[in-house]
Amino acid sequence: MSAVGLAPGHYAMLMAAYLSIDGVGTACNLTGDGAIALVADRFREKKRL
Repeated sequence: MSAVGLAPGHYAMLMAAYLSIDGVGTACNLTGDGAIALVADRFREKKRL
């Protein structure tokens, strides 16, 4: 018996869900970081002119 009350088959489903969603979160993080960098760069260029 598990400490959280899950059957052994549930652990495999949780791991599969985590592994499939983890890559999406990383991609969103990188895309957001790139967008913030582009916006910051545009503001910096406007201040130079």
